Amino acid sequence: MIEELENEEKRKRNALGKLYELCGTLNCFDIATVTKEEYIEELNKKVPRPVDDKILIVQSMPFDQYLSKLKEVLESLLEYIGSRCSPIIPAFTVEQKLVESKQEAEKTNNFTNVILIKYMIMFVKRFNALSDLPLKSIMTDIIKKLDFFYK
Repeated sequence: MIEELENEEKRKRNALGKLYELCGTLNCFDIATVTKEEYIEELNKKVPRPVDDKILIVQSMPFDQYLSKLKEVLESLLEYIGSRCSPIIPAFTVEQKLVESKQEAEKTNNFTNVILIKYMIMFVKRFNALSDLPLKSIMTDIIKKLDFFYK
């Protein structure tokens, strides 16, 4: 950690990575800074500064663990949505079967099922994409999109 703090290039790269992470978490598109002295004074009057600075250590989660957690969440969503359909649809129904179920619901004007099954199709597609793509490909794509977004 000391080595990383002493290396200016690593500090900048880590700071940029944290900004990407923060922007992604907050779903924001721009970062603005206040540089004029008069505006800094006004900002300091309106926004209270923290009195106690604390360094918190947060364990980072390896991407494969994050991916498996995301799959668990998607699975539970699929189970919940499927349980709300009438008749109940199992969580891991093949996409083609879901499309057929949606068409059947449309024929019988069961609009609740149509909407629920549309969500199931969307989540099944996402789940399959996460399962099929190699980890390196996913990470490369994410990094490219972030770099493009913030340039």
